[in-house]
Amino acid sequence: MNYDQLESVDGSLTQHGKYNDRLYIMKLAKSGDISKAISKIEGLAKRKNYGKIFAKVSNLSAKYFGEGKYSLEAKVPNLYNGSRDGYFFSKYLDDQREEIDDESIASVVKLAEKKKNSSKNIDEEMTFEELSEDDVDDIVKIYKVVFKTYPFPIFDPKYVLDSLKENVRIFGAKVNGKIIAVSSCEIDYDAENVEMTDFATLPEYRGKGISHKLLSLMDLKMKLAGIKTAYTIARSKSFGMNITFSRRDYSFAGTLKNNTNISGSIESMNVWYKRLSF
Repeated sequence: MNYDQLESVDGSLTQHGKYNDRLYIMKLAKSGDISKAISKIEGLAKRKNYGKIFAKVSNLSAKYFGEGKYSLEAKVPNLYNGSRDGYFFSKYLDDQREEIDDESIASVVKLAEKKKNSSKNIDEEMTFEELSEDDVDDIVKIYKVVFKTYPFPIFDPKYVLDSLKENVRIFGAKVNGKIIAVSSCEIDYDAENVEMTDFATLPEYRGKGISHKLLSLMDLKMKLAGIKTAYTIARSKSFGMNITFSRRDYSFAGTLKNNTNISGSIESMNVWYKRLSF
């Protein structure tokens, strides 16, 4: 499978490719001619005929995107070091890419927000813990069962192992010692934030509140690690995941339109966030 590739453009870290049919500005250059760098990035996206340019930046860089017909799709307060807001901007090179079913997405968010701070009891004997490099093969097996496709190569044990050695911590739920659900914390130590991601539960264990319990453990561990702000980018029409984050007191920040290729098609994604520590 041809996943999107990382590429540095004038000091900015980007990820782009036909898999997601987009160019994602993951980290904008901190110095130099920023306007020139963005222009180069846009030129690359146009040459590749991508449908969308997507950027995650702090308030220090937001001004550059207000000038270029970018849409602000989500805003996360205090995303960077607990003091600077984070902005998710998009620019559509294909007009059809911007068309979404607003009504359906709004209904998911509305129901999720009604569940804010509520809880769900686990009705089986399960253990919840942080997983290690020794668990990589079992983690990958879960991913392969749950996801038809995914925007990153999580079906590759080496990729998962390398991630664990760098900035990712993976948590799991077990029944009789067998892993039946997993989730990940993708940490940006410099910015003191974390993306809560890669939630996967075997089909026969769904609907039992496992993701809620995993997220509770992740929140605690990240808070203890000194991380200031947590966020997630969840499938916009997934009642389960949106409710999970609302139940854990995350707040809705906005919708990224037709943003991510997951389970075989491009889907819109909802951003939720929570302040963990000060």
